[in-house]
Amino acid sequence: MWKEHTPRPFNNMPDSYSFLVHHGMLWRMAYHSIQPRAVHIPYLSAMYAFVGKHLSDAFDRYDPDLVVSVHPLMQHVNCRALAARAKRLGRAAPTPFATVVTDFTTCHNTWFC
Repeated sequence: MWKEHTPRPFNNMPDSYSFLVHHGMLWRMAYHSIQPRAVHIPYLSAMYAFVGKHLSDAFDRYDPDLVVSVHPLMQHVNCRALAARAKRLGRAAPTPFATVVTDFTTCHNTWFC
């Protein structure tokens, strides 16, 4: 959904992640640079400002009963879009959101809402 429903350059993020995985030093730099809450909270808020409306429009189009993420990095942005959508539609609660975690290693701070 991220690739199809966010504007450039944000829709290229899934591809850039693959690039980072193959270049360990760049991956580590990116991982550690947004690890502190003092950094990742404003970072994700800025990200929401750019893509939140696009994601909300996509959620309106699909009207899902459940949203499942297979990569937890951007879950804050999706959860925020779902919460804003629920408020706009007068719903008591946002659409449920679940993340499937496949990496059994140290979890990044952005993985937790």
